[in-house]
Amino acid sequence: MQSASTHCRQENEKAGKTRKNLRSHVSRMEHQMDNLKAQPQLKPTSVRLQDNKISPLSGNPYFYCILTKSHFKPLYQVVLPSKLQQYLPSAMVPVELTFRNKSWKMYYYGDRGCKRFNMAWRHFVIDNKLKIGDGCVFELMESSPNILRFKVQVLNGDLPSDFISNIGESESSPIIID
Repeated sequence: MQSASTHCRQENEKAGKTRKNLRSHVSRMEHQMDNLKAQPQLKPTSVRLQDNKISPLSGNPYFYCILTKSHFKPLYQVVLPSKLQQYLPSAMVPVELTFRNKSWKMYYYGDRGCKRFNMAWRHFVIDNKLKIGDGCVFELMESSPNILRFKVQVLNGDLPSDFISNIGESESSPIIID
């Protein structure tokens, strides 16, 4: 049987641990709040999904890009990020992009040093009137040795013309994506 003083001491130790854990938790929360306060406040923007249709991602692998000059003529090039390449074949494979219930066919060069879509990407660009500053989200819907299928969402960027003329042209005007 425990004495009253032993029981009291154990209860005080438990309460002390609880207070310590609570202080630690509060301290972490205060630190998180300070970090939130330090972040710049977002400003309203004109960027919106074309046709005002927002489709949540399904949980499949995806990548996004803000379109720059290299996505347009003469190269019409979309390089797929390395984080996605683990889901893709290491071969040249047909690709189907789907946007607004319409499809575009092209090829993925997975057997090259630069994993990318071929120049048939230009048909998607032209048909959808894409421009520098627009954003594209490519969600991988199917990946097999026979075909890749991506669902694409396009966000209208409407960047100011004085910004577009210098975007990504030199080290003094890099493209920065957070």
